[in-house]
Amino acid sequence: MTRSHPHVPARSLVSNRGLAAATVVLALVASACGGSDTDASETTSTSVTQTTASTTTTTAPESTTTTSTTAAPTATSVAESELPGVSFDFGPAEGSSVAVVGVAADDVLNVRQLPDPSSAIVTELDPTGDATLTNRKRDLGTSIWYEVETAAGIGWANASFLAPTGGTRDATNEFTDLLGELPTGASSDEVIAELQQVLVAYGAEQEGPPMTVTIVDGPHTGDLDEVTIDVLGYADDAVRGDRLHVFIMNEGDTSAIKTIEATSLCQRGSDGAFCL
Repeated sequence: MTRSHPHVPARSLVSNRGLAAATVVLALVASACGGSDTDASETTSTSVTQTTASTTTTTAPESTTTTSTTAAPTATSVAESELPGVSFDFGPAEGSSVAVVGVAADDVLNVRQLPDPSSAIVTELDPTGDATLTNRKRDLGTSIWYEVETAAGIGWANASFLAPTGGTRDATNEFTDLLGELPTGASSDEVIAELQQVLVAYGAEQEGPPMTVTIVDGPHTGDLDEVTIDVLGYADDAVRGDRLHVFIMNEGDTSAIKTIEATSLCQRGSDGAFCL
């Protein structure tokens, strides 16, 4: 079992062996409200779209909101005998705090009464929200589900959209080295779109499983414009991906990235600084 330092994940946007060894396979992903649920096993192959900071079009994974005309059931724990799938004991421990990951800024993560994408929704979590794990997990064969405790009570969520978080690092130099120079443009939207396009171009040259890039918050305007992007799918048994917090400065007619902070998104668990 490896223990990955938050500054050097085993498979990061910039390899610790240098630029020529950058092992990134990226696909632009975002979830639009109103679509249909998808099992986790289908997410990496079906939830692919072309995205800019201002537009989003895609098929939606399990995170998508579903409108119901009936009252939501109470969010309480369901007896083991009523649950589909098989119980298992692997991954983040009971009591772990897990962040919602890979859910687009205009979407939510559904928490359901049962570990089943067709089960009734009991509450919803924001794209940058979090929850606490109970001691129960279920394997449905096509997807993994965690029972979670939320402010609204207890329910089940697709584990593809949950991850413990590790340490946060300044990744500005990583991207400067990777790209030669950080993107600039006439607006923040142009900068974000160019950053995505360059990452996808790098990813297209690599081999490995598909990865996803999802804008989970923003862009927000201010003294520095901000956007938060989840990158998921690293081929690593400890580090699942990174949450990138990108700060963009605007001077005259030019916008440019000032800082990129990266928070590790873990597979099995975290001690707050390291993915376990």
